[in-house]
Amino acid sequence: AYVDGNGGNLSIRLTEDIVLCTPTLVSKGFMKPEDLCLVDLDGNQLAGVKKRTSGILMHLSIMKVQPKARAVSHAHPPYATGFAVAGVTPPTCMIPEIEVFIGRVPIAPYETPGTPEMGRKVAELVGEHNTVLMEKHGVVSWSHTIEDAYSQMEIVEADCRKVNVTKQLGGQPKPVSPKHPAEFTDTRNT
Repeated sequence: AYVDGNGGNLSIRLTEDIVLCTPTLVSKGFMKPEDLCLVDLDGNQLAGVKKRTSGILMHLSIMKVQPKARAVSHAHPPYATGFAVAGVTPPTCMIPEIEVFIGRVPIAPYETPGTPEMGRKVAELVGEHNTVLMEKHGVVSWSHTIEDAYSQMEIVEADCRKVNVTKQLGGQPKPVSPKHPAEFTDTRNT
């Protein structure tokens, strides 16, 4: 349930100037190898029978400002996207997994998806964050592998779902004691 219909997109940097990405208007579950596209760092399509995703401009913006970003995953997981639509930053210091693997998840201000402006807004945040909510749109995460970028998406979605369930049960999410966030950071840096 992370992508709906043709939603979401993936990219992997193959060389310093060539990126492999998913095509537009194709469900990820029905893609074939020949549907994938090659683009340069300016978004010009170099190969592929289908048209490249318009979201590649955001992926490339991330890769240009964050040299560690070799793979980017963008999706619309329902709980995390709910936070993005509401303009609510997920709370911090409550669930160890998100603190260890992700840290704070910021929200990039809304810009039209697929535009260079959206790419710039997200890119402003990826120096400090590996996962970003996009206001009124979805989530994007980057890492050194596509599997790890996807894993980050999964962690953020699980965290947002747990916070939502806590509130549905009538509870208010409560942060852990002040000594624990430092332990989370220490674990993340090891």
